[in-house]
Amino acid sequence: MAGVDLGRLRAYRQLGSALHTAGQPSRLQLQGLGEAGIANVINLALADSDHAVADEADVLAAQGVVYHHQPIEFSTPGRDDLNRFSATLAACEDRPVLVHCALNMRVSAMVFLDRIERQGMMPAQALPDLLAIWTPEGPWRALIDAVLSDNGHAPLPE
Repeated sequence: MAGVDLGRLRAYRQLGSALHTAGQPSRLQLQGLGEAGIANVINLALADSDHAVADEADVLAAQGVVYHHQPIEFSTPGRDDLNRFSATLAACEDRPVLVHCALNMRVSAMVFLDRIERQGMMPAQALPDLLAIWTPEGPWRALIDAVLSDNGHAPLPE
């Protein structure tokens, strides 16, 4: 793929052939996503998050990239956020998608939960991609442990 080198995005992870996750791309990186083959972008960061690009939707639309802004307040993630994210991700899965937030922390947690709950993946298989970015704590740890429990799994290891 031409365009931006996805591997140079902040905290980049590729999870399968069409799912890419990262921290906030720069304006220049956003401008190259269409040429790189990205068809959809899901942004979980707040509009005023670190390094946010105010006209991200317009930059992407100019390339034909579909933009979904689904901000999640970092201090209060919840089931509604997960349900909304999972529905959007499912609708985007037929074409390459980049899911980003400020630092890939919200994203890595939500993708982990989606893989467990919607995709039926075992936690041990999905956990390395989460832990490569961070070890969730506080409200994120509580949400993850609740979803794991609801799906018949043990909480995250200490």
